[in-house]
Amino acid sequence: MIPSLRHDFCREACFSACTLASALALSVGFAAPSAESGPQPSSEIRLSLEDAHADFDQLAAIVTDKHPKLFANQAELAATIAAQRALLRDDMTAQELIRVLAPVSHATRCAHTRLDLPEADRDALANREQFLPFNVRVMGNRLLVAGSPACPGIPPGAEILAINDRSSDKILELLLKSLPVEGENRSFADWCCDHSFSSLYHLYVDDSLEFVVAYSEPGVPGQRLVVLPAIDDATLNPAARGPSATGPNHFTFESNYAVLTIASFNFYADDERQRFQSFVKDFFAQARARGVANLIVDLRDNNGGDPYCAATLFAHLIDRPAPYFSPDSPFYPDLKQPQNPAPDRFSGRLFVLINGGCFSSTGHLCALLKFHRRGIFIGEETGGSYACTDASETTTLEHSKIRFRHSTLAFKAAVSGMAPGRGTFPDHAVVASIDDAQQERDPSMAQALELIQTPAATLPANASAVSDLASRL
Repeated sequence: MIPSLRHDFCREACFSACTLASALALSVGFAAPSAESGPQPSSEIRLSLEDAHADFDQLAAIVTDKHPKLFANQAELAATIAAQRALLRDDMTAQELIRVLAPVSHATRCAHTRLDLPEADRDALANREQFLPFNVRVMGNRLLVAGSPACPGIPPGAEILAINDRSSDKILELLLKSLPVEGENRSFADWCCDHSFSSLYHLYVDDSLEFVVAYSEPGVPGQRLVVLPAIDDATLNPAARGPSATGPNHFTFESNYAVLTIASFNFYADDERQRFQSFVKDFFAQARARGVANLIVDLRDNNGGDPYCAATLFAHLIDRPAPYFSPDSPFYPDLKQPQNPAPDRFSGRLFVLINGGCFSSTGHLCALLKFHRRGIFIGEETGGSYACTDASETTTLEHSKIRFRHSTLAFKAAVSGMAPGRGTFPDHAVVASIDDAQQERDPSMAQALELIQTPAATLPANASAVSDLASRL
């Protein structure tokens, strides 16, 4: 095997758990003027019932009058607004109000629409000991411990049964009705939980300083009970405080394949976009010069960003001109025109790794590649789809200072026949286990490498049937 040759495109992209609670730090989207209204936020606000009603109605009016509601069920949204408004009470904090508002935001079925604590509250939260002392992986409707740096007595793979007398089913229910989703696709919400369960639990479920945790261990009968103190963000996620070793995007050449990892398209400034485009062009020029026949493009955890960056990659993977955006999408007139294949386009066998973190522009790109039957998709359903709403504005609610980021326009990739409100489905479904993570195994990558060794590897015969079935779920 030829020694690996690696080129890094360095761009720091570290996000802490406390910022993830509001948006998973997804400050990426489609460029359009943003509007900020209201005064600067302040901490420790207590709201009268009248003020709580005023802020609730301010948000509801935005959702009703300005939000495109591309995937929203109007009856569900109206019922949610009525039900949540009835929960308002006197002397609420901003965090308590967020828990009432979040299901309304969720009911827009737009993952670009989300809430954030007042800025002072959010900044202070990072240094407080208010987080659960373990990380969680959502597997179906189960909560499995993925790591517990502050309480090593709970082993990875242990199943959380209850926290502070609230069952895991109820916890997951509260989170899933509060987190942003795209249509009926919950894969992005699951991905959010996997990456920041403790902060999301604190924001939407319980801000206690002590946790009574009931759990069961694999292969051990019965359940165990432990009382754990809250910890701060730096203790929970020490790695998140340090710089990235490689930056989000890099590539590797091996003897009979190459791996191109694109973990972000979030490069809007002209100089950043040009560096990204140069990075992509350099990789594909080298790939052509080396005669690469098999390419793995790893898009996992790529929350999206500038459509021009995604379109650059698209142009290097297609074999005929094809538009990026549909004619009815706003802005980007040049991306609505057929994009010519790049001079150094890749024409060999393509394998695309995906998961619930593939969102926004990455969702568009995956849908385009799938539509043009370009590549074998491996992993999990993407969190984003062929369509999304963005061009977001941020409004600060008048009394609570809660910030509400909401979409204003719909953007659609130039595809047809795809299920609305669902992501791109893998041709080979692969879900990593807790043990895979502990052993640093990558089953999706392993599946791609196995397929590379199979010369006849193509789309599964039932791939279209799987997608049709998923669209009806």
